Amino acid sequence: MDKFHVIAPYLFPIMLILLGALVINVALIAIVVSFIKNRFEGDYPEGGHKRG
Repeated sequence: MDKFHVIAPYLFPIMLILLGALVINVALIAIVVSFIKNRFEGDYPEGGHKRG
């Protein structure tokens, strides 16, 4: 922790960028999953699969 004073002014911007990237990733994944579920819903046959 000898050099903490060097990085201390940059901690808030770094945390802000990380939090923003996390929010963008979660939102994008939610949008993609929602699109896939809505686009391909009903394309699969009803009923169970026969297993071995």
